[in-house]
Amino acid sequence: MRYFAIRFGYLAAVAALTAVPTMAPAADGFRQDEQTLIDILVSEDAGKPQKAIACKKLAVFGSPKAAEALAPLLRDPEMVSWARIALEAIPGEEVDQVLIESMADIDGRSLIGVINTLGIRGTRAAVPSLIDALQNQDADVAVAAAVALGAIGGNDARQALQSAFASADDMTVRSGLAEGLILVAENVMTQDQADAAAQIYDSVAAADVPPQRKIEAIRGSILSRGSDGVDRLIEALKSDDRAKQGIALTTVRELSGDGATDALVNAIEKVDASRRALLITGLAERGDNDAQDALIRQSESEDLAVRLAAIEGLQRIGDVTALPALLAAADDENVVVVASALETLSLLPDDQLEDAVISRLKNADGRAKEVLLSVVGARRIAGAKSMVIDTLDAKDASIREAALQAIGQIATMDDLGMLMARAFDADNDDAAASLDALRAACVRMPDRDACAEKLDQAAANASTADRITTLELLTAMGGERSLKALADAAQSNDREIQDAATRLLGTWMTVDAAPYLLELASQPSHAYRIRALRGHLRIARQFTMNNRDRLQMANDALKVADREEEKRLILDVVRRYPTPAMLNVAVKVGQDAEMKPEAIAAAAVVLKLVGVTDKTAKALQPLWGKPMDIEIVSAKYGSADKQKDVTELLRQHAGDSPLIRLPQSQYNSALGGDPAPGSPKELTVEYKINGEAGQVSFAENDPIVLPLP
Repeated sequence: MRYFAIRFGYLAAVAALTAVPTMAPAADGFRQDEQTLIDILVSEDAGKPQKAIACKKLAVFGSPKAAEALAPLLRDPEMVSWARIALEAIPGEEVDQVLIESMADIDGRSLIGVINTLGIRGTRAAVPSLIDALQNQDADVAVAAAVALGAIGGNDARQALQSAFASADDMTVRSGLAEGLILVAENVMTQDQADAAAQIYDSVAAADVPPQRKIEAIRGSILSRGSDGVDRLIEALKSDDRAKQGIALTTVRELSGDGATDALVNAIEKVDASRRALLITGLAERGDNDAQDALIRQSESEDLAVRLAAIEGLQRIGDVTALPALLAAADDENVVVVASALETLSLLPDDQLEDAVISRLKNADGRAKEVLLSVVGARRIAGAKSMVIDTLDAKDASIREAALQAIGQIATMDDLGMLMARAFDADNDDAAASLDALRAACVRMPDRDACAEKLDQAAANASTADRITTLELLTAMGGERSLKALADAAQSNDREIQDAATRLLGTWMTVDAAPYLLELASQPSHAYRIRALRGHLRIARQFTMNNRDRLQMANDALKVADREEEKRLILDVVRRYPTPAMLNVAVKVGQDAEMKPEAIAAAAVVLKLVGVTDKTAKALQPLWGKPMDIEIVSAKYGSADKQKDVTELLRQHAGDSPLIRLPQSQYNSALGGDPAPGSPKELTVEYKINGEAGQVSFAENDPIVLPLP
C-alpha cells in the first residue's frame, strides 16, 4: 500500500521537474513535440540518456500513440523504469496492452516493475495475467502481483487472492497476498459493501500472517463494522500486544457511523483503569460533544490517570455544562488535579462559561471563591473586575491573594495607581502580592510607553525603596520610555538609586541601552562607570547587530577603558566576531604593553577566519612595534609518529614579527608535502622572540602567529 503512494508522488515530481507547459492534446504543437520524442525512442543513433529524458517528457506530453515506441524499452533492464514513467501516466488501452504483453518476455525486477505499473493504472484487463503471476516461483513477483490485484479489485481478483492465500506456505508470499486482500477490502468498503469487507478483514486477522498485516486487518475489521466494531476495538485495547493497543486507539479516533460515540462511551467501563484513560483521551480527540457527560462522570474517578484524562479531555469537547465538575476538581486535595482543572477551565472555548463564572462569583465564598477568582484571572474575564476589586479587602487572606492574582490579569491602565498604592503601603500585609499583581498588569499593557510614563510619574516623590521597586517594574516591562527612566535614574544624586539603575541597565535586553551605558562610562566621576562600561561591552559581546555597529561599540569602549579587565572584554568582542576591521581594535589594545600578548592572540583568531593577506599583514604592523629578533629553534609538521622536520623551511619565511607568512596557505604545499595523508596534522614550533623561549602548535593551515613568551 505504501508503494503506490510513493510511486504516485514520484510521478508528480517527474512532471514538475520537466517544467514544460502543458498543452491541449489536440494542439499541433503538442503532436509535433510528441512525435519528436517518439522519434528519439525509435532512433538507433539516440543514446539511452536521451531516450530516458524522452520518456520523462512523454509522461507529460505522451498519448496512446507513444505506446508502440515505448514497448521495446520494457524489455531492456536499463530502460524499463524510464519507460514505466511514461506508461504510468499515459491513458488508453494501447498502453495497457503493451504492458500486459511484456509480462511474457521479462522477469525479475523488470517484471515486478511492470506489475506495479499495472496496479497503479488499475488495469482490469491485466487481471488474468496477474492471477497467473501469483504462482511465479519468484516470491517478489508473486507479492507484486498480489498487491496489484488488490489495487485493481473486482470479484475475479478477490477470489484468486483468497484461493492463493488459503494454500500459500511462503510467509513472504502470504504477507503479499494479505496486503492484496486488505486492498480489495478497502475497495469494497468504498462500494458500501461493509459486510463483505469485514469478512475479508476477519479472514486476514485470523490467519498466520506477519504482525503488520494482522494489525492492518484488525483496523479494517473494526472500522468496517462502524459502531458494531467497538467490541473488537475493546478486545484489541485489552491485549498485551502494544501494536494492537495502538491500532485500537487509532480506530477510536477514526470510527464513524451512527451510534459510534455512544458505543465507545458504553465501553469505558469494560477496560481497566490504565486503558480507560487512553480510551477517554481518544474519545475526546474525536471532538464529539456527545461524550461530554461520560467525561464529566469520569472526572470524579478514584483513579488519578482516568481522572486527569477526563479533565484534560473536556478541554476539547466540554462546555459550560462541565463547569460544576471542573470547579469541584479545582478544589481537590491533589495539586495535580487542581492544576489540570484550572488549565481546562482557562481553555474551554465556550463564551457562556464566563457569564456562568461571574454569576457564581457573586454569591461564592471560601475555597469556591478562590477557585472562581483563579478562573477569572486565567480566562481574563474583564466583566468580573469590579467584583474582584471589591474582594481585595476580604477578611480571608487566601481570597485576597487570589483576587490580587486575578486583578493582575484583568487590570487596565486606570487601575495601576490603586495597585501601586497597595504595593508601596508598608503597613499593607498584602504588599508583596500587590506588587506581583502590579508587575503582571504592567507587562500586559498594550501601550508600554504610556504605562511607563504613568509609573515613573507616580513614583517621582516616592521613597527610595519604592522608587527602586518602580525601576525594577520598568525593567520588566521594557520599552523606550522605561529605558529613559532608568537612564535618568542612573544620573540621580541618590547613590542607592544610582546603584539600582545602573545594575538594571546592565541587564537590559535590547541594544538600545548601549548609548546610555556608554554615556555613564564616559563620566570619570560616576560611581558606577565601570559597571556601565561592562554593561556596554555585554551588549557588544552578546547581542545581535551588524558588524559596523559592533565595531563602533568596541572602539567607543576602548576610548574609556583604562583597566586591563575591560580591555580583555574588548578583545573578547574581537575573538567572537572576527572581521578584518576588528584587527584594528586588537592593534589599539596592543598598544598597552601589558596587553600586547593577549592582543596578538586575539589577532591570530581573526586571521584564522579572514586569512593572511597584504592588507591584514599591514594592518597588524603597528601591533608588532619595533622589529623583533625571531629565531626558529625547531619545527615539525605531521601527525603522531608521522612527522617531518620543517625547521629550515620555516626559518626561510620568518621575519622580524611574530607573523610568519608562508608562500601558500596550505601547509602541505608550503612545507614540502603531506607527511600523513588522511590524518589531522599539526605544526609544532619551538622558537625565541628577543631571546625569550616559547613553544606553540598550530592546527593544519592555521595562520602562523607566534605568541609572545
